[in-house]
Amino acid sequence: MQKITQLPYNATTSMAYRGSNVAELMTRGYGSPEWATFLQWREAGYKVKKGEKGTHCLHFGKTTKKDTQTGKTKVTGYMKGFVVFNREQVEKA
Repeated sequence: MQKITQLPYNATTSMAYRGSNVAELMTRGYGSPEWATFLQWREAGYKVKKGEKGTHCLHFGKTTKKDTQTGKTKVTGYMKGFVVFNREQVEKA
C-alpha cells in the first residue's frame, strides 16, 4: 500500500469527502483516494472482494419542514452513517 497524495473523493460522484471522514479515510493506508459505497461500486460494474471490510463514515445534514398549522418552517439536523470501500478493495464484476 502506498501513501495517498490526494484527498479522498467518491469514485462515482467525484465529490470530495469532508470533515472527520477525510481523516478516517486517509488513515486506512490505501494508495487510491477513490471511495464509494457497496451499491455505488456495484452500479459502476465492480464487486467488493471477498473478506474486505468497509470503513464507516458519517453524513450530517438538515431538513426543513413547514408546520401546516402555524406556517412556520422548522429546521432539523440529522446524522446518517454509511460504509465505503476503497478502489483497492474492489474488482471488475
